[in-house]
Amino acid sequence: MSVASVYDFENVIATAVAAVFTNAKFTALTQLSEPDEQKPRPRVEVIFEVSGQQTMGPRAILADGSPRIAGYKGQLLLHCITDASTAGKNTHGAYRAAVRNFCTGLPALLNGTALTQHKINLMVEGPTRHGFSPEKGYEGSTLQYAVDFSIQADAWVTLNGTS
Repeated sequence: MSVASVYDFENVIATAVAAVFTNAKFTALTQLSEPDEQKPRPRVEVIFEVSGQQTMGPRAILADGSPRIAGYKGQLLLHCITDASTAGKNTHGAYRAAVRNFCTGLPALLNGTALTQHKINLMVEGPTRHGFSPEKGYEGSTLQYAVDFSIQADAWVTLNGTS
């Protein structure tokens, strides 16, 4: 375990989300995925952005007495990508709906399994952006979720060797 395993929220959470989608038979990629000339479709591209600390969120006191913020806010972006072909266009809405439906149970699938040092406390769906790019051969929708998350108590051991 490393400091990055605690504080690299963008990669830790995106990777966990992609793993849960993959386990459910979706094709899911993150910025850490190997680049492919022709990426498979349909697919979900997972991006996690941190938007700041929770002002009234949880705090932790490390063994050395130093305080740490333990609660943060972020945004989960799920890019649902299908082909721009007629078949892709006809199935895009159904694929987007399948991703949205899967997300209703996402925190329960992540917490304690794919995420062991972090916990998704709340996930609220926001706006969806839709578009297509026939010249690039795809149609896409971006589902946006506001996320409140926290660092779990056992993660602090990573930073100083004690709880």
